[in-house]
Amino acid sequence: MRAFPRILAVMAVLAVAPAGVLPGPADAGGERQVAARGRGGHGSFSPAVLRIAVGETVKWIAIEGDHTVVSDGGSFQSDAFAYDYEPHTYSHTFTEPGQYRYHCTLAQMTGMVEVVDPAGGPTTTEPSTTTTTRELYRPSGAQG
Repeated sequence: MRAFPRILAVMAVLAVAPAGVLPGPADAGGERQVAARGRGGHGSFSPAVLRIAVGETVKWIAIEGDHTVVSDGGSFQSDAFAYDYEPHTYSHTFTEPGQYRYHCTLAQMTGMVEVVDPAGGPTTTEPSTTTTTRELYRPSGAQG
């Protein structure tokens, strides 16, 4: 019985994912979804490469396992999210054109979001950095 909601979630993500491949000016400000699945150091983002317009939001959804979404260039980073506990998702709105490579620190998977300007502005690649982790939780009043 527990498998039925999981099957519905996968079907919903697969139905939405192809629509997120070719954005147009009318799509700006929308939301695209990426499924995150896998456990124990093995997994995948689907789609692994997503093309969106400036102003759109990408929502990563845990279909299986625990995940993070960390930009290789340091422009965004999620806390952990998972299929079997809250939160189940992470969202980020892209406001600048470019290629944003990202990875999951828990399931060793990678992906890329290409953000295009419908007005035809240049697309650049976000520079990578070695600063790709941050403290996930610090209790109120804790010294660091």
